[in-house]
Amino acid sequence: MQSVDTTAFNLDALRTRLQNMTESELLQFGKAARVMCSREANRHEAPREVFVIQLQEARAEWRKDILRKPRSRTRTNLWHVLA
Repeated sequence: MQSVDTTAFNLDALRTRLQNMTESELLQFGKAARVMCSREANRHEAPREVFVIQLQEARAEWRKDILRKPRSRTRTNLWHVLA
């Protein structure tokens, strides 16, 4: 299971990791990042910057993945999960 990284942050390593994920792994990572950006997960405070960046990068990789592959109903229907 891919999880949101809370240790030392390396943007290039994150991008490489996201690029190598399968569609389902990327979706799972994006869901976890979205939860970590929620107010509930952060005791109603602003989320940590590392979580916001990870969510942005997951969304960016998802968009690139959509452009690389022909559209399918599944991918289109799952987009709302990361939005």
